[in-house]
Amino acid sequence: MASSRERENKRIGEEILELLSRPTAKEKTLAEKFRSQGGTSVREFCPHGTKSDCRKVRTNRPCERLHFRKIIQSHTDETLGDCSFLNTCFHMESCKYVHYEVDSDKTRVLTSNSTVSTGVEPTKAVTVLHPPQWIFCDLRFFDMTILGKFSVIMADPPWDIHMELPYGTLSDDEMRHLNIPALQDEGLIFLWVTGR
Repeated sequence: MASSRERENKRIGEEILELLSRPTAKEKTLAEKFRSQGGTSVREFCPHGTKSDCRKVRTNRPCERLHFRKIIQSHTDETLGDCSFLNTCFHMESCKYVHYEVDSDKTRVLTSNSTVSTGVEPTKAVTVLHPPQWIFCDLRFFDMTILGKFSVIMADPPWDIHMELPYGTLSDDEMRHLNIPALQDEGLIFLWVTGR
């Protein structure tokens, strides 16, 4: 049985934790500043993974989230489970694990009648979502200024993590010399880092 002092300490600790987890006014203002105008065009991934698994759970209504499609080849052994590289495996032509790709239309049109699961009112105008665009280049020599400015940058740099990877990597010095400041005057950068 906890003493009254222990209960009070626990209550105060929980109150402090709750206060610390609330976003500050500055955080709310910053998030609002970078919120997409007219609603978001980002779609969440379905927690059920594939469309067939989703249908088993959601029998009465269609799911508007993104799903994955299994890439099953003649040498795939589904009992082994998923490949940790998913669709970027260096040995997909021989890897026996299950790989995935995004299962979606190449272009999705949202109209004012569309329901988006983000809770944001859809815009009156038609918004066309195009698939991701890729530039195949050597970043060490790429002129970043041709891309323009961005308020949000998501980066998964090719860290040299001393493993066999299906792509080339950059040293820390090469990464420091990339002209990332040319892409942004003010905003947010989300950077993937290794745990090594």
